[in-house]
Formats: sequence, structure tokens, C-alpha cells
Amino acid sequence: VFASQFSLRKQYPDKIVVKLKVNAETIDQDVQSGDAIDLGGTGVQAATQAKVVNDANLKANTDNTYGGRLVYMAINTQVAPFNKVECRKAVEYAIDKVSVQTAEGGPIRGDIATTVLPPDITGYQKADVYATTGNKGDVAKAKEQLKACGKSSISTNLSARSDRPQEIDAATAIIASLKKVGINASLKQYPSGKYFTDYAGVPTFDKKQNIGLHMMQWGADWPSGYGFLQQILHGDAIGASGNTNLPYPNDKQINEMLEKAIATEDDSARNALYAQIDKRAMDLAALVPLTYFKVLLYRPAGFTNLVSTAAFSGQYDYLNIGTTKK
Repeated sequence: VFASQFSLRKQYPDKIVVKLKVNAETIDQDVQSGDAIDLGGTGVQAATQAKVVNDANLKANTDNTYGGRLVYMAINTQVAPFNKVECRKAVEYAIDKVSVQTAEGGPIRGDIATTVLPPDITGYQKADVYATTGNKGDVAKAKEQLKACGKSSISTNLSARSDRPQEIDAATAIIASLKKVGINASLKQYPSGKYFTDYAGVPTFDKKQNIGLHMMQWGADWPSGYGFLQQILHGDAIGASGNTNLPYPNDKQINEMLEKAIATEDDSARNALYAQIDKRAMDLAALVPLTYFKVLLYRPAGFTNLVSTAAFSGQYDYLNIGTTKK
């Protein structure tokens, strides 16, 4: 964890002090006292969150911003029976997204998602292919799709990262939703450091272990439709290991549209292609969008030009931060 303190003349710093391995709660205290900026940019801790959101004066000094990331569950199209689109659609309709949002920390930590692209990434277009009342899932529609898939029940496994408590909590909520429609999923936990290289990102491992569902969070390397979509949907991103394309689609339409988009100079035309790719991925039921990730940042007194940006996952643009301190 990083914390930084700025000692400045006029508007911009002439010295930046970066402190390493600072306790997260200590960072929150230093930020609130106006002595530091959280360079990690992941937002305040749970205890601090409860404190600031319940105090109008403190809340006025916060920014609750999108982080250029999507929290979702990938449906592995290479693991039976999820190689059938109807079985994948059953999963789409089954999920109570409100319960998942609550498990992740509530609306302040993310808006309920219905698309692949988050609202702060170019190419986003509002849509909801698998709409349910109150975003709480639809058991009847899920069972209908399950029947169309030729199944009355499914047994599968769901992978999640063992060192991410909120992800585990979200996965637990998903398992409860799936059980209501006859999809019995068992949680398999793996460390973040090897999640893609040894486990969820290895197609042969997933098939052998019957892991049909994967918890996932993705942020763009740069805030554009191509930067966000290519590594999680293009067939060329699938290899023997280390994959971040966890639904494992190698869809001709998606591949061709991504290649066309990156070669398209006109902004409107290019962004329209990203929206079409998003729709195609949802029509294929390749993944279940859960929440558009948000961060709760605290603005310390005495600092100026604090502007968050999707380019830095919702963090402040540190290059332009100034201060009124002498």
C-alpha cells in the first residue's frame, strides 16, 4: 500500500514523499487529516467508509467515482453444459445482482451492471439483455432456459480468488441464487498470484476440475473499447495458460468487429462497433455483468485539482494535483 505526502510552493509540488507499506487504516487517517493522498487509489477502508457516509460534512469531501472496471462472472463456454447457450442464459437470469452488490459493499462500491463496457469507457451503450424485476433474478425464466438446454439441474464449480474477501462474498451470494434454479455450484478458491497462470486461466485445468464459472474483475489498460474488450473477448487472447479471456469465446463476429474497430478512424463509427461487440457478447451469454466498480475517495483539505479519471481506474490524476499549503 502506498501513501504520498506533498510539500509544495504555490500550486504544484517541488517535492513528493512516497511512504511504502503503510497500514491501510493509517492511510485513511492521514488523508482525512490533510497530510497525505492515497497513491493506491482504491478508496477508503470499510470502517472509514461507514464513518464518512454517515457524516454529511465528511461525505461532502468524498468522490464516489467509476473505476473503469467491471465486476463480472465469466461463463466458460468450453466446459459442458455451458457450451450450450441456453444453459448460459439460465445463469444470466438466475443471478440476484442486488445480493451480489450488497456482498461487495453496496451501491457505493458499484452500480448494478448490465453490459460488458462500464459507463466510463468509450463505446458504452446502455442495454439490459437479461433484465429482471429489481435486478433480483428471475427463477421462472432461468428454469425455462435450463429446460431448453435439456437440463433439469447442473452441477459445476465456481472459481474465485481466495485473498479477495469481497469476491468470495459475491461468489457465495451467486451460489445461493443459482441453487434456487437447480444449478448447484461449489466454490473453488485460488490465490490471485496464480489465478490466471495455474487455475482459471488454464483451459485444460478448468475442464478437468469442472469449473464452468469464474469470478472476475477487469479494468482497461487504456480507457477505450478496444483496450477493454480485446483481452477478455477476442479469440487471439486464448492460450494454453495465463488467459484473461475466461469465457473462452472464439467468436468470428466478435473477432472481426474488434479488428475492424481498431482500424476505424472515425470516433462515432468505432464506438458503435464497440457497442455491437458488447451486445454480441451478451447475446452469447459469455459473462454475467455484476457491478460497475466504483471507488470512494476522500479529498484531503488543502489539496487542489483533484480530478478522477478512468485512465487510472478512477484514481485521481496525480500529475496535476496541487495544494494551498505553504
